[in-house]
Amino acid sequence: MTLKKYKWAGTPGKHNKDISLNPWSQIDVRKILKAARDELHDERPECYLIVSLALQGGLRRAEIDSLLWRSVDLVRRVIHVESNEFFHLKSENSQGEVDIGDSLLEDLKRFKKQATGEFVVESGIPAAEHQGVGANRCRQHFAFVNDWLCKLGVNGARPLHELRKAAGSIIVQEHGIVAASRFLRPIHNAFLPLQG
Repeated sequence: MTLKKYKWAGTPGKHNKDISLNPWSQIDVRKILKAARDELHDERPECYLIVSLALQGGLRRAEIDSLLWRSVDLVRRVIHVESNEFFHLKSENSQGEVDIGDSLLEDLKRFKKQATGEFVVESGIPAAEHQGVGANRCRQHFAFVNDWLCKLGVNGARPLHELRKAAGSIIVQEHGIVAASRFLRPIHNAFLPLQG
């Protein structure tokens, strides 16, 4: 297997070196999405939506937790990842538009019809209690999803984040680093192809 080389263009120092990006992940993303549809779709729909947004939208936990329906444009098929009154992005690089594919579009349309509030992923915690650093309205859903992912072999301290990275690896493999950067919206947009 040939690994593509990319140069870390971030902060000078020990991290400013050539690295190898492995586009192959040990996580079978398609298998996990199928398992989510089979096991979570009907029984735990909010947990299913969390997995779907992470896998198919590349959204981070806090972005999922704070995603408002007004940031989802079902006509243009994009999710606007942006700061709102409940959440502030860590950097400008995290802001952007995420394309919505066919499967995620159908999921979002279904959830929109059933929505009872302003948040895409609903929880029993009112929005007023959601404010503050580290606050998660959907903490019970996230705890369930993380346990469920661990049972499927997604290891690591943050299984949902590992899932997001695995989806990014597939995009690198199939569409290149620029497409993966647009999908993942890294906090530090620091991977640049080596000039050869």
